[in-house]
Amino acid sequence: MTKKLGQKLASLARLRAQQRQQEAVPPVGAAIAGRVARKIESARRGNTNPDVQEIVRICDLPLKPRALSPDQIEQISRENILAQAYSKGFRFLEPQAHAITAYDEINGLFGPVGVGWGKTGIALMIAERAFRKGFETTILLVPPSVVSQLVTHDIGWWRERVLLSTPFHVIAGKTKEQRLRMARSKRKGCYILPYSMLSTADSVELIQEIAPKLIICDEAHNLKNFSAARTRRLMNYITAKAPEVVVLSGTITDKGVEDYHHLISCALGDNSPLPLSHMQAMQWGTVLNSGALPSETQAGPLMPLIDWARQNYPNEDLPPIVSGFRRAYRLRLTSAPGVVATGDQEIGVSLTISNLKIEKPETWTGYDELVGFMSLIIDEYVTPNGDEIQYPIHTHKWLSELSCGFYNELSWPEPGVLAARKNITLEAAYEQLKAAMKHHGAQQKYNKELRDFLIYKNPPPGIDTPRAVGLAIHNDNIGGLPEKLVNLWYKVKELDFEGRPERDSRAVRVCAYKIDAAVHWAQQLPQGEGAIIWYYHNEVGVWLVERAREAGLDVIHCPAGENDEIRDPKNSGKILVASVMAHGEGKNLQFMQHQFVVQWPRSARVAQQMLGRCHRTGQQADELIVWRSDSSNFDVLNFAACLNDAVYQQQTTGVRQKMVFCGYDPLPMVFSPEFLSEQGLRPHDLTPEQKQMLLDKFGDFQERSLRSDD
Repeated sequence: MTKKLGQKLASLARLRAQQRQQEAVPPVGAAIAGRVARKIESARRGNTNPDVQEIVRICDLPLKPRALSPDQIEQISRENILAQAYSKGFRFLEPQAHAITAYDEINGLFGPVGVGWGKTGIALMIAERAFRKGFETTILLVPPSVVSQLVTHDIGWWRERVLLSTPFHVIAGKTKEQRLRMARSKRKGCYILPYSMLSTADSVELIQEIAPKLIICDEAHNLKNFSAARTRRLMNYITAKAPEVVVLSGTITDKGVEDYHHLISCALGDNSPLPLSHMQAMQWGTVLNSGALPSETQAGPLMPLIDWARQNYPNEDLPPIVSGFRRAYRLRLTSAPGVVATGDQEIGVSLTISNLKIEKPETWTGYDELVGFMSLIIDEYVTPNGDEIQYPIHTHKWLSELSCGFYNELSWPEPGVLAARKNITLEAAYEQLKAAMKHHGAQQKYNKELRDFLIYKNPPPGIDTPRAVGLAIHNDNIGGLPEKLVNLWYKVKELDFEGRPERDSRAVRVCAYKIDAAVHWAQQLPQGEGAIIWYYHNEVGVWLVERAREAGLDVIHCPAGENDEIRDPKNSGKILVASVMAHGEGKNLQFMQHQFVVQWPRSARVAQQMLGRCHRTGQQADELIVWRSDSSNFDVLNFAACLNDAVYQQQTTGVRQKMVFCGYDPLPMVFSPEFLSEQGLRPHDLTPEQKQMLLDKFGDFQERSLRSDD
């Protein structure tokens, strides 16, 4: 954003703030309004503290309506939709109409728009508006998995309904020369880049050659990690050239403001409802983020924002503590200029998550062995390979595999295989394997000693994680550490060597209980109706396809990689066995109704995206039922941790989370964040207000040990 434009926007913000102060204040908030006005005015007149100045700026931002009226939506639709499509009843969704007007007003947009509310249409219409106002080149960033759908379907679909005259060019090609040739072509229009291309060494040159005046980031959570190379490269260009920026995502944050501060700052500039200073924003994050202290903590210098919210939203409950500030921030975020959030809007299709608990039949093979492996991990921190596990959090990987009936076995390669792989002699391969095994043995002894120290020996603050312990020994800061542990660490380092061989991984199938349950569920579907069976691990996908085909089902395997079959409505009568990581984001699968999730995601962001593939506007069914198969205690706790984090994200960003507001059959168990942390699941900490939301809907917090055979 240019300095001149920023000054104009700041001046407009002050003018509108003055107009609001002159307007009549509802009687309920009159006293509060007077107090906040005096505080803010005092700060304006003489306080040079940058923290105070920023909160004054944020409180002074114009108060935008959080939704448009039906008449406003109708007017915007009439002005922008082609006559033939308009006469047939096509209209913009409210978030789409709101996004168009917000972009037109401030030349930027921050859109935490829920999954299924038409972000693709928003992106294309804004690209068109930029083209019409003379921007010769723009960039649209999208996940790699949606490029094909965007080019072969979505753009054409929208051209039939709105004036979409801007040309679109896909930056593709396996070589640097091919990509640069297109970037240097100087063709006018919108260049489509997958986020993965930002990770290539030539991405900086690509963006510079295209020289976009507008950058649209669809599914912008792909840029949440500011330290990642792809994000830094893009942000460097934005900082240097100040293009307009549009940010769209239904799952903008996993942790807190650090996930999107850089994005909202470059999209909105002086209109950002977060402090523009990274340091100040991170200070706010100590209150807003999931790891904030209990909400009994007073809001302190952040109190003016609570007072602002009390003035403008007198019916909201806003205590002067952390929970009150979080709610005040959400109100300020969703009402700020250039912000479009879908909040609590309904899609109009009911969603129910049902659990199919798998009862053990006599025909199962391998189940007792599976339970034994899970108990070994939980009770003794030992993997099926016999390896020592360092810390409870590391058990999640193994339990997530075993809960679905398999695990990845690690084994040493044969000397001949290693010799061929590394192009060395057989004797050299034998010696390397012998030395690697010796190192591995020392590593196992260290891991066991480290785990015992961290769990049972009450480690000093600052050296209470595996990484911190290793760093302390490396820096010779060994005070408070057992001598045996220190000696074992040095032994591991002494036995390590460059080129040390690693063990190979091989999937071991133990029990097909969940696989067979999913296949049996698919066999019971109404004749002619298909379904999506979601999985996480590649081995589970292969296993599902094998068993489904053995059962005579018409199956299409949709693993990682581009796959046009998964989004073809002609396949609506088939069983799509789909990777949630490859196809759970960006794809429009509204032609499907039935879903079975064999492995529920741990991430609330991934779950929200996955549910939004079918639960979205345009879905023809009246009701969607998504089945899951929580059958072990690990499944139950994993789902509870995901639900816990969905509550945090909803309360922080104002974007309605499907897991929170959907129906359940039966209700899932919920657990306190503290209990989930003890089980190694690392949930977000919740304020008492957020915990109460869980309790009100799902009942009391449970407490039960993490057992596989309960």
